Amino acid sequence: EQNRVYRPSTGTGRDSSCGGCLGGFELVNGECEEEGLETPCEPPLVRDEETRECVDPPPDFEEGGPCTTEDGKAGTYDSEGGCVPDWENTGPSVDDCAALGKTHVSGDPSEQQASECGGCINPTWDPVGAEGECVEPNPDPNHFPDFSAKVIEMGNSSVVLSGFKSDIFS
Repeated sequence: EQNRVYRPSTGTGRDSSCGGCLGGFELVNGECEEEGLETPCEPPLVRDEETRECVDPPPDFEEGGPCTTEDGKAGTYDSEGGCVPDWENTGPSVDDCAALGKTHVSGDPSEQQASECGGCINPTWDPVGAEGECVEPNPDPNHFPDFSAKVIEMGNSSVVLSGFKSDIFS
């Protein structure tokens, strides 16, 4: 059509089309006429084809369509044209948790909750390492935390009792 912006095809199966009026032209009754017949609209307003009133321009986005945020991340347009960044799981990976000897708790994209490490894979270990890693309790078989051995003399014999809390014999 005359005096309109040409929009080339965007790919196979898509026809080229005409866009809005070229610079110096405005839409009047469906046709692009030279400006000056009507007072131009103050930017950013545009003239409505049917009512001939100055109105806000139509959105130049499609809700749910892809976009790029101001900081360069991939996102999706919301209903108001805002670019909402796609959720990125910043939590630890399965391998990160395994390296700590811990289980992996998956993140939840619907809640934008990052993954995290759970408890120790070996339930008898404790997460007390320098980096929060799970470590084996003291492997010394003679070490009994909060417990002590007691020697009881019985005539010419001695009996060693172990595994009793020390306050039992106090």
